[in-house]
Amino acid sequence: MAWFVPENAGHAKAAKLETLRIAKAIFSAQLVSVYVCILDRGQNKSLSSYHHSRNMNAMKKKYLLSVLVAAALLTQCGPGPSGSETQTPANGPRTLLAIFAHPDDEATVGPVLAKYAAEGVNVYLCIATDGRLGVNAHVKIPAGDSLAAARKLELQCAAEKLGINPPIMFGLHDQLKMGEGMGALNEQLDSLRRGVKKLFTELKPDVVLTWGASGWTGHHDHRLVGSVVTEVFESQSWTKPAQLYYSAIPADR
Repeated sequence: MAWFVPENAGHAKAAKLETLRIAKAIFSAQLVSVYVCILDRGQNKSLSSYHHSRNMNAMKKKYLLSVLVAAALLTQCGPGPSGSETQTPANGPRTLLAIFAHPDDEATVGPVLAKYAAEGVNVYLCIATDGRLGVNAHVKIPAGDSLAAARKLELQCAAEKLGINPPIMFGLHDQLKMGEGMGALNEQLDSLRRGVKKLFTELKPDVVLTWGASGWTGHHDHRLVGSVVTEVFESQSWTKPAQLYYSAIPADR
């Protein structure tokens, strides 16, 4: 199976082309899973706007762009192994661990997760916060426990449709309580560090995927989660080679 490890310019170009091909092939199924997860909880009239064709078409265009950009721009932190392809080890399948900030962040790399899961890789998705403050007017679910519960269901549904392991949720407060001051924020970050370290120790991933320095959109939660994951990855005592990749949008997009 191919791991996208851009060891040099030639490998990087080949990896991007291959990932674009994968993204295009998986896009239709992934888009359907997004709608299924939103609408299957169904009978929720507040979500009826998703049925309108104009909204569907607009979301398709926006989602396709984000999927292709995300898949093409997985960049590696640290040197890769020789060559752009490695074989499944004799002692079992490889493990990929994706760590992001909010429920729905997985949509940015959904094709990558689905592709490797379909090839037999153990794919785990960890989400740091509960997303309770991510209000959108068209959904009409207020911030708080009800929104956190709805987003948890959507995340579980998305993981099922992608064919990956059930999601791991740290349940940290959306925005990491930064509005309550440095003390509260530091407690959230310390909890995040402990959780990430525990996952690294227990799952022993071959590949870790998270946000890059830009946080995809500049979102502070994205940047903080990516920074903590990088910090723990670099300080971890690894018993086998492991690779860290970032998901990012180019500056000119």
